[in-house]
Amino acid sequence: MGSLRLTTTLQARGPAAAVVLDDEQVAAIGEGAKRFPVAATIDGLAFTHRKEFARWVAEAKKDETRDRRVAQALEMLREGRTRS
Repeated sequence: MGSLRLTTTLQARGPAAAVVLDDEQVAAIGEGAKRFPVAATIDGLAFTHRKEFARWVAEAKKDETRDRRVAQALEMLREGRTRS
């Protein structure tokens, strides 16, 4: 039987999602960063996990929901958990 040859090309697509935080949320993350290195933990996640956290927070319709999700995301990261 013959062999099948498959050639693929991967292309960078850019950031999947961005989350814009207000000053209070940035301050809360900054306070937490003194005890917990948030940026290093997020950078250590796989792209898909980072995207999932960003999308989850960004999809919140109310400010209260967004605040709660940011707090939950920080707690999950502290515990080493992901969204999926």
